[in-house]
Amino acid sequence: MLECKRCAGENPTNHFADIGKMVELGSGSKREVDDSPLADFLPTLTIKAKDFATELTSHNVIEKDLKGEKDISKEHVENNVAVRKMLNERGVKPEALPPGEDIIKVKRKIEGEDKKVLKDIKEPKRKKE
Repeated sequence: MLECKRCAGENPTNHFADIGKMVELGSGSKREVDDSPLADFLPTLTIKAKDFATELTSHNVIEKDLKGEKDISKEHVENNVAVRKMLNERGVKPEALPPGEDIIKVKRKIEGEDKKVLKDIKEPKRKKE
């Protein structure tokens, strides 16, 4: 969809904000938490299907010389419907797929593993004599 916004002469960052929200803690204090986009929890197949529909739209914006939000949005909806139909015909029900692992947790896990590997490299274990 970002590419479609660019083709339409719009700034994509006007449509996709980095959002956080304040939550109240048990102590009564508040802190900001990441309000992660739903896409962070979608299964890979669902994300790829959305990507495919978006790429079709980007392609057709140029090939069909589509102009304006109305025409581009109509094309995008049609492509999403077509991709969903194909998934259903192949026996894939996106709403029945299990959610993906929280991307923030995965990132932290990888960073922790990276730190451990670096520490192990810097401080090799000594052999017992």
